[in-house]
Amino acid sequence: MSTQPAATDMPAPSVEKPFDPVVGLQVVLLFDVMLRLFVWSASLAAALWLVGRLDLWAWPAGHEIGTGSWSIRMAALTAILMVLFNVAYILVLTVLRTFCPTPKPGRYSLTSRKPDPNLIWSCFTGLLTKARYQAPFPAFLVPQLANVAPFRWLMNWRFGPRSGSCFFVEPNILDPHLITIGRNVTIGFGTTVSAHVQERDTLSIQPTIIEDDVLVGAHVGIAGGVHIKRGAVVRGFSMVLPGTVIPENEYWAGIPARRVKDLAAPAER
Repeated sequence: MSTQPAATDMPAPSVEKPFDPVVGLQVVLLFDVMLRLFVWSASLAAALWLVGRLDLWAWPAGHEIGTGSWSIRMAALTAILMVLFNVAYILVLTVLRTFCPTPKPGRYSLTSRKPDPNLIWSCFTGLLTKARYQAPFPAFLVPQLANVAPFRWLMNWRFGPRSGSCFFVEPNILDPHLITIGRNVTIGFGTTVSAHVQERDTLSIQPTIIEDDVLVGAHVGIAGGVHIKRGAVVRGFSMVLPGTVIPENEYWAGIPARRVKDLAAPAER
């Protein structure tokens, strides 16, 4: 006579409960607070130290408070302090980015109880990117300084995006470390360029490439893994889906963006 337990008596296999992404997001947000405060305070400390080393605090001395001469000198000192703060802000961001590994392309789970290191580095670089593009007062000169030499070279080298172009109004670049932008590229106001795609339970990281002489209109969405080749144009208010390849000298538009017509080749530069 069999002594095996009935099938209904067998214990059910244990299923590991997926990690709640809300918990991880709260941890990231708290770290974001600490990182922002550190970058802001370190930049302010560096600026104040430089003002002291240059002995600028004594500059308005000897003038009666409230006079025109004193007011002009105090305004000039404040402007110098703000410039030093913005320079220090860029340098602090660059140093922090230097110590953070670049996430590798791939697809990573958002519900795993042991997150992949690349997902952790992606979160950290994302926080640095937020600190750059959402800089607090008085870091209002960061977008301008980040687009002029020598800071432009420094940002291209360590922070990203790797670009031969500079922008009058910076686009919203979510993953600058994985985005390459060529020369003579124009990107309109409010456009978002990404190198990742978030799905329900996963995050896919794929580099995005925009080649030379490309024009991207305002309020365009460019998802991860997109490759826009030389001389192409994307009309404003379009959405370029993940993994899309736009051939050379083509005009694309729409949601999702599709080929509209061919264009003449751009002039050689």
